[in-house]
Amino acid sequence: NDLFQDLKPHSPVALIYSPESKWAMEFQPLLRKNINGLHAGDPKTYDRIFNSFYEMFFDADLGINIYGINQLEINEVKNFIKKHPILCVPGYFVAEDKALEFFDHYAKNGGHLILGTRTGYGTSLGTARTTVAPGLLRKGAGVHYNESTNLNKKIEVIGRDGTMISGNALGWSDLLICEEAEVIAKYKDPFLSNYAAITSNSYEKGRVTVIGTIPDQELGESLGNWISSSISHVNPLFSSSESVTISSATSKDNRNLYFVFNWGWETASVAISKDLHDVVSGNNYRSGETIKIDSWGVAIFI
Repeated sequence: NDLFQDLKPHSPVALIYSPESKWAMEFQPLLRKNINGLHAGDPKTYDRIFNSFYEMFFDADLGINIYGINQLEINEVKNFIKKHPILCVPGYFVAEDKALEFFDHYAKNGGHLILGTRTGYGTSLGTARTTVAPGLLRKGAGVHYNESTNLNKKIEVIGRDGTMISGNALGWSDLLICEEAEVIAKYKDPFLSNYAAITSNSYEKGRVTVIGTIPDQELGESLGNWISSSISHVNPLFSSSESVTISSATSKDNRNLYFVFNWGWETASVAISKDLHDVVSGNNYRSGETIKIDSWGVAIFI
């Protein structure tokens, strides 16, 4: 029937993609790669940064919409927050002032702004700003940095008590110095332990979180779950299997649909925390039950 017509995917996360920053980092890479035992600049620097942040939210089963800078309208910021309570801006090195002003207004008006490495550092021409990084976003972030460094090996990151954040920093670190922000995670390293790895600051009606490094998958997943909890994101379906992904959407008659995929060769278990109906099989399930999803299988619940 028309159940699947005019679906509106749930995408609490807006992720900013900047071709100009990508081109700048191809010309003058931040990250290194190993060629025959020697370090060289990696022209895929921006892709590595962007992909790590995308995977952070994907692994937390948070829907993502990708935006370009030209799609942001400052007079529409309140509607943008309603649609996307999380806005993530990784690697936005070639930064326009009007975009930075949008990000600032987004946090002021109640959104959770996530800043990745090098965001706000450069001008629209790709030159370093004369203001202390992160420039126009410094006040909201409650943090600044004067130095950055390459990481030739992964560095362990440890979250403060209660955050369940853990994993490793890869490739790069902006050496964050807190002003008003609180430290969410630090480096386990003799030198880098003097600086914050991740900070978060309450800013008017919203919040600004700064991630000063590139998270590996473990750190990214734990960060994604922590960020998800900040918007009280509750999914009635859960699986500990790494091969299972869960997404959701709203139908045109305002019912929530949940799509479960098993991208692996082994049968996976999925726990249910509310009464649901399986659209494919026609079965009904009660809260507290566990169902099995066949290898490469799919289930749709309502």
